[in-house]
Order: sequence, then C-alpha cells, then structure tokens
Amino acid sequence: MRHETRDGWHWGEVLINSGRGDEPEFSVEIQNEYLVARHRGRTVTVVPDLISVLDAESAEPLTAEMLSYGQRVRVIGYSAAPIMRRPEALRVFGPRIFGIEEDFRGVEELGADA
Repeated sequence: MRHETRDGWHWGEVLINSGRGDEPEFSVEIQNEYLVARHRGRTVTVVPDLISVLDAESAEPLTAEMLSYGQRVRVIGYSAAPIMRRPEALRVFGPRIFGIEEDFRGVEELGADA
C-alpha cells in the first residue's frame, strides 16, 4: 500500500491478497476516492461506477485514509446512477479525467468478461 498527498489530493494504491498466497490479487487506485479496481491486472470496476472497501469482520465501509497494512477487507463494485454513465457525464468525471487510459465500461459488462 502506498499513500501520498500531492496537489491537494490523497493519492495511493492498495494491493490486496487473498491470504492464501503472497501475490496481490486485487489493486485499487485512489485519488481521494476509489477510482479503479483490478483483479489480477484486469479492470473489474472503474469510475463513475462505485467501489466500496469494507472491513471483512464488521462490514463497515472504509475510506481510503482508513486503510492500513494487514487489514482484512472485502471489495465491492456496483453501478452508478444511469445519469452518471451518460456520455456528457463521462466527459466530466469518467476514467480519462483521472488519468486512467481506458474508456468506461460498466461493472456488469466488466464482470461478464470474467
């Protein structure tokens, strides 16, 4: 896990393993909020769809600032409101605005690729 404050933003990346091996299976990129989740390098959820990281024991949501090494978590992705997925909305807060070099695809479409 790495965190830094740069240009007034909280930047970071969280690497998550299953606990059964040493290699991370998930990565979640952060710019104040969770932007993109990848499973073994393949995007599974990207903004504006929502990514939540929950404490595995209590199911309480964890903000990016609350994450620390060794926590047991669950990552959940779900669809944003339809209005937030429209082309004009994606021009304002889609993946490319955050420097993610891929077009938006909904979590339901990305999950179907699995």
